Amino acid sequence: MEKNSQPSLETLKKPFERVNPSSPGILKVDGYLEPFKGHFEYRLKKFNEALDEIEKNEGSLYDFAHGYNKLGFNETKDGVMFREWAPGA
Repeated sequence: MEKNSQPSLETLKKPFERVNPSSPGILKVDGYLEPFKGHFEYRLKKFNEALDEIEKNEGSLYDFAHGYNKLGFNETKDGVMFREWAPGA
């Protein structure tokens, strides 16, 4: 990609690359973190689980990040639509 160029929308909507929880790359950079390997594995596993949920429910991380376009007052071809975020309601 050229400097100062933007990635295409198609690229942004691709599934986010998963990190292998069993081999956190940060340990290769900083060996002093080795005693905390279990915690890094736990956090990366949770991160991957969250990404799975986002992509299952929203389609992509990009679409999730643009959820603000769906909530609140939005003009549509039929008028004005209001959507409120109310989980479990």
